[in-house]
Amino acid sequence: MRSARARALPASLLLAAAVACGPHPPAARPGDATPGGARSGGPGGGATDLDSIVPPTTRSWPALGTRLEITVWLGDVARAERALEAGRAAVARVDSLLAAGRPGSEIARVNRRAGTDSVTIVSPETAAVLAAALEYAARTGGALDPTAAPLADLWAAYG
Repeated sequence: MRSARARALPASLLLAAAVACGPHPPAARPGDATPGGARSGGPGGGATDLDSIVPPTTRSWPALGTRLEITVWLGDVARAERALEAGRAAVARVDSLLAAGRPGSEIARVNRRAGTDSVTIVSPETAAVLAAALEYAARTGGALDPTAAPLADLWAAYG
């Protein structure tokens, strides 16, 4: 039987799986101003075809242990700002549920109780992410292992 630590589910791997499988819009070009101080541009610093039609609105903030940047292409800056705020709120919700480093997160609770006889009740969102992570692990023959926190901890200890 594996140890409680070996069954821990680190949020970073779950998020990485979700991000790796999702769509990737073009990145913003640093320094280009649009209304409200946003930046514009495409990958590699060049303008995209979409930029010539509708200027993008971009915002970034710390989230998920890194810096998150979201770009929205809407002709109405007020609508773009609302869309960006909705995106920020959604990411904040994910962060509050799945951040293994946040003691109050659901994943942190699951990790603390791993290997015990207690049941950890989680939100439907967290349950869906955990189910998806385990499915990805099965599909990849364990190449994507959501229980790899102990190995990462070991590397850090001897790194």
